[in-house]
Formats: sequence, C-alpha cells, structure tokens
Amino acid sequence: SYLAQLYFLDTCGFHQFCSYWYNGFTAFLITPPGWYFFTYPLYLLFGDVKIAAYASIILILVLSYVVIHYFGKKLKIQPLYRILFFLLVFANVNSIRSFLRSGRPHELLGWFLFLLLFFIVLYYKDKKITLPFYTTTLVYSALILTYFSVAIYGGLLFLGLFLYKKTKEKIQVIFAVLVGILLSSFWLVPFLTNIKETFIETFYAGQWLLEFTKLAMFKQLGATIFPLIFLVLFYISWKEQHKNKRYFLFYSPFLTLAVLLFFRITAFLPIFKNIPPTQYFTLFIVLAAYLLITLKSLHKLLLYALGLAAIGSVVITLFFTAYYEVQNQDTQDILELLPHIEERYMAIGLSPKEVYSKPLTAYAAIYYDLDNALGWYPHVKEQSYFEEIDKLQKAFNEQNCEEIIEQLEVLNTQEVLTHIGCSFLTKCGLDLKAEKHDY
Repeated sequence: SYLAQLYFLDTCGFHQFCSYWYNGFTAFLITPPGWYFFTYPLYLLFGDVKIAAYASIILILVLSYVVIHYFGKKLKIQPLYRILFFLLVFANVNSIRSFLRSGRPHELLGWFLFLLLFFIVLYYKDKKITLPFYTTTLVYSALILTYFSVAIYGGLLFLGLFLYKKTKEKIQVIFAVLVGILLSSFWLVPFLTNIKETFIETFYAGQWLLEFTKLAMFKQLGATIFPLIFLVLFYISWKEQHKNKRYFLFYSPFLTLAVLLFFRITAFLPIFKNIPPTQYFTLFIVLAAYLLITLKSLHKLLLYALGLAAIGSVVITLFFTAYYEVQNQDTQDILELLPHIEERYMAIGLSPKEVYSKPLTAYAAIYYDLDNALGWYPHVKEQSYFEEIDKLQKAFNEQNCEEIIEQLEVLNTQEVLTHIGCSFLTKCGLDLKAEKHDY
C-alpha cells in the first residue's frame, strides 16, 4: 500500500481528496506522511515508485549506520560493537520479516528516527542540556509524522530522561517534547480529530497476544523472549552501575512496558493495544542490544549467546519467512483485463484462485489510474463503509441479484471483476464487458 500512497501524494496531494480507494478519502489524514515526504524527492528523481522505495530503504540503512557510528564514538563504544549493534537491530529475523519481506519502509524510517533520538538522549543523559539538545524537537516531530506507535516509544524515552534529570532540566525536557508535538500539529491535530471516525478505532493488533494458535506461535514466543532478555540484561547492567537509582529511573518506563508485555497486559491498555507485537519486539531488541554492547563483563558468554542467536535467526528466516509471491497465470489474466475497466470497479469472488487482490488495487491505481471500491489501507475509512462491503459480499455468496444491484449502487460501483460470478451476474442484468480464461 505504501507504493500506492506515494503515488497518491503526487497525484492527489497532502490532505486532498483522493478517489482511488474506498469511494474516496482524504489523503494522509490518517496515514503518517513522514516516509512519503522523505521518499518523494527520490520518486521525482527516478520516476518510479518501486525504485524510489528501494532506494529509500538503502538510504535509511546507511543513515542508521552513520548515526550508530557517530554516537558510538561519542559514547566511547568500540567500533566492532557499533557494527554488532547495527546487525543486531537490522539483521535479525524480526527486522527482515517486518522491514523487508512485509515491505514496511515507513516503519524502518521510524526506527531510524528513534535510534537518532535514543542516542541524543543517551549523550545528554549525564551531561548538561545545551542548545544542540533541542534537535530532539525536530527528530521527535519527524518521528510523530512517520510512525505513530514508534513515536509513543519516543515519548517513553523522554519520560525516562525527565525522571533522570534534575528539576531545572526537567523543564527543558518538557519544553523539547511540547515543541516537537507543536511542529507536527499540522498533521497530528487532524489525525486525532478524525481517528474516531475510521476503521483504526476497531483495529486492536494487541489481540494477537491473546491468541494461542499455530499462526500466533512466533508472536507469543517473541512477546515472552524479547522483554525477558531486556529485563535480564538490564538487571546485569544495573548491577554494574551499583544499582544506581537514577539509572533505574531512566529505564523505568521501558521496564514497566516490558513487564506489561510479558504478562500480555498491553492487549487491554488504550493505545498500546493498537500496537502490533512485532513493534514491541523491535523496541526491546534495540534496548537489549545497547545494554549488551555496553556491558563490562560476560564477553565470552556474550559470544556464545550471539552465535546461538544468529543460528536461530537464520533457521527461522529460512523455514518460516514466507517467500515473495510469484506472478501466476491467474494474476496475469487479471492484469490483462485492467485496460478494459473504465469506471469504479470492485474485485469480488476471485477465490479459490491464488490471487492476492490487495496489491492489484495498488497496481491498478498506479499504472491504470483506476478507482476501486476497496483498497489496501482500511484505516482511512469508517467502519460503516466496510459493513456495506460485507452486505455486498453476502449477497454475492447467496447470488441475490436484487441485493447485489442495490449494494453496487450504494457503493457507487459500476464494474465488477470476478472469477466465479460471471454467469449469474449476467442473469442479474450486468453486461459481460470482457473476459480472459476464467475471469
């Protein structure tokens, strides 16, 4: 969906009406625009959303290593450990699945900004706050605009610094946060104002933590292992700091979150229940990786543990990461039908064929300028709209012609792309416009 929305930024504009999906929506009212602003110059340069997206991924990874190297030097972290930290954060199985396989460059940019904020805060943790500290306002603003859930973790980072600092500097920390929020308000205020009217209000990704199925196995495993590793490493690090109270206070927001996740309480908390488990995993990987490379002891044990973790990560990646979809004949048939579509359409009844219809909505919009009654980012539309979609799906399954025609009118949809419904849709009074094999 991010490729299509990058295209929408160019064709529809920011906070402008966009007709391509869901009978129209306001572009970037709900979608955080940060990555799209970041990548748009690359799109103008290359003229292709795919090349621009892949170029942005490479650029973000390079910038991430530059930040790690620069602040690692400032914080007196050995060069080898800087490389190790980069690999632990970006070359683990969770990152490969989330950022590369699932295609989430906007989240990747969010974690780059979190790392930048993390290192600036670490640098000033034991130093007097000076003018350069206020670059955190720009970073935090960019983080809010890029990935809202990661921005929540950024807020916890500021909270830790607030608890750590003396009275006068607490005010400076609050000021930095407020300015950061203010700078992002041109998007944040409309987002918060309209969020209750959208599908996102009923999207509780945290509920996956309460599912004990085969599909949820790795989420359950990660929600146990990652916070536990962070808690153990923190305790070891805290002991090395002679159980310093202020050191504990700095990490206390994340320690609390780790305990809440471990016991699955986050699945019931407002805001936190909307955050997917994998984003918690990335957070605790970042925190644990930093604690790991800054430990003064356990070097030999560390090498053995990392070796086992690397082997385990490779095994999981090889055997449990889904392969990229290969274009099959069914997909090719649909692509050849797209030029025949002239008005708003909807794909329905494509099963049992192996067709993933959501990418087709993006492809049709980008390369054929087609409007779809559906789309690939349900967060932008209210729940009532999807109830109308469900009514059409039900009518289709029951072959109820009268209800199908009525729902197509409600959804302002003039054309239907289908596999199993061609014969009975013609009996409903629809004209067969084009066909390709079974479509």
